Amino acid sequence: WSRNLLYLVVFIVVFTALFLIAVGLGWLSFMDEWLVRIIIAGSFVEVLGLAKIVVDFLFKEPPAQ
Repeated sequence: WSRNLLYLVVFIVVFTALFLIAVGLGWLSFMDEWLVRIIIAGSFVEVLGLAKIVVDFLFKEPPAQ
């Protein structure tokens, strides 16, 4: 499952990069600039969330006695 998470993170990063390129070149245009900011911030939060899931899984706290 670790490869699947890695593929997901790579997909999110590539999508975000292509999205930014498309907006920068004028292929996509939005009336409200906040939509672009929300999409970029959402992608960043998704990557951080996946990293947190992996770290929590790898470094579990020992059970309390």
